[in-house]
Amino acid sequence: MGRNVKLQKLKSILAVLVVTLVCVLPVMHAQAAPVAVPTALKQMQATSTAIQFGWKAVTGASKYGVSYSADGKTWTKEVETAETSAIFTNLTPSKAYFVKVRAFNVTWGNYSNNLIVSTAPKACSILKQTEAGSTSITVTWDTVDGATGYNIWLGKGDESTKLIKTAAKTTTSLVINGLAQDSRYTVEIVPFIKTQSGFMACGEVKRNNKVVTTAPAVTGVSLKKWNPVTGEMRIAWKNKAKNESGYEIQLINLKGMVVETFSVKGDKAKAMNLTTRKIVNKGGKARVRAFTIANKTRYYGEWSDDLILVPTAAASFKQTTTTSALLIWKKVKSAKRYTIYYSTKPNSGYKKLATVGANVTSYAFTNMKENSGFYVYVVAHSVKVGKKRYQSTEVKTKSPVLVAVYGTSKPVAAVK
Repeated sequence: MGRNVKLQKLKSILAVLVVTLVCVLPVMHAQAAPVAVPTALKQMQATSTAIQFGWKAVTGASKYGVSYSADGKTWTKEVETAETSAIFTNLTPSKAYFVKVRAFNVTWGNYSNNLIVSTAPKACSILKQTEAGSTSITVTWDTVDGATGYNIWLGKGDESTKLIKTAAKTTTSLVINGLAQDSRYTVEIVPFIKTQSGFMACGEVKRNNKVVTTAPAVTGVSLKKWNPVTGEMRIAWKNKAKNESGYEIQLINLKGMVVETFSVKGDKAKAMNLTTRKIVNKGGKARVRAFTIANKTRYYGEWSDDLILVPTAAASFKQTTTTSALLIWKKVKSAKRYTIYYSTKPNSGYKKLATVGANVTSYAFTNMKENSGFYVYVVAHSVKVGKKRYQSTEVKTKSPVLVAVYGTSKPVAAVK
């Protein structure tokens, strides 16, 4: 009977052992199961000195270990994170790196496949406008080491910019057409590196907010004053430009050559006073155009129509007796005749006195009252400018000669 009791106890022990093994073995098996390898690695962000990459969460993982390498062989010390992304800093601009990640659940799993990432390039050093048209601009920039291309952004004035072009890595200039005339634009160049995975690491922005199109043609050019003796002249025009920095005036001689150029700075300019001896007694043309200064460079608008300039004859007088005087003038080149006008007022009331031939250069006044005088100017007719002929250009402000006689025969200097 004692033997049966011992056998019964042994059976009980074995039963307990079996139950224990059945309960314990599944637990041991679960703890030993390897954790999955992270997948779907992708680069998320880049600056010139940092990158961020992420991956798909691993079921059951409590943390991850990440590391990077510059050559795929020597790796940095692993960094642990509970997130599904990581950031590496203090990197070199425009450089590719290898990154990898593994998951942890009781034990560390295997590393993922390496992902090639890249830091972004630095900004271009140069971005400048090199050409301007009425509806187009040309910009140039310098290349950036490592960049695989350039994104060009454009905005009108201070408005937000929009991507308009992606250029190849060897491209350093772009012509932008279809713009508004007489307008200012902002251009931005962003170098980038496109990685093997397709991520675009966009670099720092280089901005130029003073890129301009040229002004429209100047209109309404007119001559307001012209003294044939001193060469003083005032030319006016209508101001239509919105972004101009000033205006340029050119004088052209009878041969079609530019003989003098003048500039007046300041927006809203509508006239300029100048002095020239280049077309005295000859005539010629004047033309005006607006210019805009951007990045220390002048960009010119279209020229106005030519303003024909034919001077009145440069005249003076000499008193011959107490009641007579001689009006003398210099010939205007190619003039075929001259008409003399006189008035008792300097700027109004003129009447025609006489018309004389091309070779006449004087006119005698007789039977004048002592201590009297009047104003005179001489119009030249049929002066050839280009292929056409013109008379002296009409001006509102006359530059007459005061012909006067006094109770002495002493000559009197001409009055401007």
